[in-house]
Amino acid sequence: MTAVRSFHSKILEKIMRKLSLILSACFLAVCVNSAYAENANLVGYESHLTKSQQQNPLALNGMVTSPHYLATQAGLDILRSGGTAVDAAIAAAATLTVVYPQMCTLGGDNFWLIYNAKDNKVVAINASGRAGEKATIKLYKGKGLDKIPSRGYLAANTVPGVVSGWDKAFKYAKKNLDSDYKWADLFSTPIDLATNGFPVSSSLAMWSAIDTDTKDKEFHNLQRFSEFKKVFLKPDGSPYTVGEILKQPDLGKSLALIAKNGADEFYRGSIAQKIVKDMKKNGGILTLNDFKNHTADLVEPISVKYRNYTAYNFPPNTQGFASLEILNILNNFDLKAVGNGTADYYHLIIEATKQAFADRDKYLSDPEFVHIPLDYLLSKERGAYQAELIDMNKAAAKV
Repeated sequence: MTAVRSFHSKILEKIMRKLSLILSACFLAVCVNSAYAENANLVGYESHLTKSQQQNPLALNGMVTSPHYLATQAGLDILRSGGTAVDAAIAAAATLTVVYPQMCTLGGDNFWLIYNAKDNKVVAINASGRAGEKATIKLYKGKGLDKIPSRGYLAANTVPGVVSGWDKAFKYAKKNLDSDYKWADLFSTPIDLATNGFPVSSSLAMWSAIDTDTKDKEFHNLQRFSEFKKVFLKPDGSPYTVGEILKQPDLGKSLALIAKNGADEFYRGSIAQKIVKDMKKNGGILTLNDFKNHTADLVEPISVKYRNYTAYNFPPNTQGFASLEILNILNNFDLKAVGNGTADYYHLIIEATKQAFADRDKYLSDPEFVHIPLDYLLSKERGAYQAELIDMNKAAAKV
């Protein structure tokens, strides 16, 4: 099967939705966003956020934000020592793979939007992994499966793109942002934290408890996987609690190899070989060819005018155009007159989102194989038409 980008191939749509690997997304300048679930109020769990985490910080000259203070500190260290926003984001993201493994890992993907103030341009890097050459519906049906497993070796069916995204962004910064930082120096903090340990945060402790819940046999109960049990649980099999020290020496070794030998170590070197060997041993489907053929790509970002601003996002294979469609629809309404936080305000945003998501579900796929009419979908005319479909007195039951 010809390799396709993850997430949005129609053939492998279910595969991509069921990935067990968590995406790691980095947005500049510099911002490494936490996953949506991190800020959600989970039923049965009290919020773990401290008061300082719930307030908006203010700063001069520069800022790094991430869902973990140690990652934020790693990024700030790079900025203070003369690194660019891109350098700082790589250091912060690499640190997140150590201290925030419940959401960010080396097994995920990342997407970069980088604003270059020198030429007033926004560039985008798509570092999402393509589906493996063996990842076909026929293969899964041949194993007696009617859907892709939510966890385990058969769930991991796209090449991790994270490291390639760091590499692509680093090289862009070298060439275009006058970065003189050394690649290896960006990894000193995460290597140290992985090797020598760090205090478990309230977030990691909470998710460790959730992920070892034996009542959920599909998405959680992760102690059934020996490597998870070895790395993330204590010798007695219980999860780490807040303040206890978690060490990940194997991850430290992997990061040290990436720091020393570059991204090729992950895709063509010893790390790729060990991953594929373990996959093969346990019935996985990713191959060395999958890793060798992976690339992160510079892509042209898409945009719409919103009020007096230009909003940017990623083209397909991502669903970025859906967020731009929402803004394109809202351009046709006076939100100030509607009133922030009113019932009509939320109704309007929800209905606009429905319209955009209907287009997403209809058109989104891999642009290497399917034409997606972005000019039409993001046109002012399309936004005005969708706005006319919104009834301010009634929620649309069908879009």
